[in-house]
Amino acid sequence: PYVFVTGGVHGYEKSGVQGALLFLQTSAATYAKDFNILVAPCVSPWGYETIQRWNAKAIDPNRSFNPDADLSMKNGNPDAVCSGPEESTDESKAVIALL
Repeated sequence: PYVFVTGGVHGYEKSGVQGALLFLQTSAATYAKDFNILVAPCVSPWGYETIQRWNAKAIDPNRSFNPDADLSMKNGNPDAVCSGPEESTDESKAVIALL
């Protein structure tokens, strides 16, 4: 089984980054006997550095983990308004590629 630990999806939630790093330093080895552990301690580094919820393009990375959103959310209509997931961000694409 696999365990994936993330932090810093929203940059202003700094405790997630610190918690992921602390987990690596103090507890990961204990669980590594039973699990394959992958840690991405800071998913949105720009947001973390600037203490922002959004990335540099003002998109919420947490709402963009949809690899098909770029194609499906507007169904080919560039003027359509969508209430669904935002387009994939560089951050979400990187996490999806990692997985």
